[in-house]
Amino acid sequence: MKIEIKNNCIVSDISRELSLEIQNRLTLDNPKYIDAIKQGYRPFTLPAALSFYTDFSDNGQKLEVPEGFICELKKMQKKNGSDPVIIDKRPLIDPVSFQFHGELRPSQARACEGLIHAEFGVLHAPTGSGKTAQGGAVNPIFLRAALLWMNATGFLPCSLSNQRVGLTADSGQV
Repeated sequence: MKIEIKNNCIVSDISRELSLEIQNRLTLDNPKYIDAIKQGYRPFTLPAALSFYTDFSDNGQKLEVPEGFICELKKMQKKNGSDPVIIDKRPLIDPVSFQFHGELRPSQARACEGLIHAEFGVLHAPTGSGKTAQGGAVNPIFLRAALLWMNATGFLPCSLSNQRVGLTADSGQV
């Protein structure tokens, strides 16, 4: 199995069986379709299932999948007895050094401790709970991608001026 990561994630050199397993795992029942059936409607325009992959070949040996599915792909391939070849073609940018100067509340510190030891994770918390501060404390490098996105959308000045977060970067780095 070869996994190529650019602005998308392409899986190739896979067996037909593995392709079918990936397609099956990335196809889910459409909840709107199910609700329409339960309510007695005939959902002519709704698909019965939602597929979260694109098949680029006639035989299913080249698929585009969500980037977040890479860990599952690695597990699936290891189950088959080998490691996938991962080719990372995402563009590199100059490194930026962020420093975290804030203090975390005890609940934030516990959440950060859990994230530090995970290969990947999601920090799910209500508005105002300090997710940005926690992200900056866990690993300021992760925040870099978010800051670049915010810069492209015009939110960067607000984020960097938020003194409660306590993140700083040297001038000209961002």
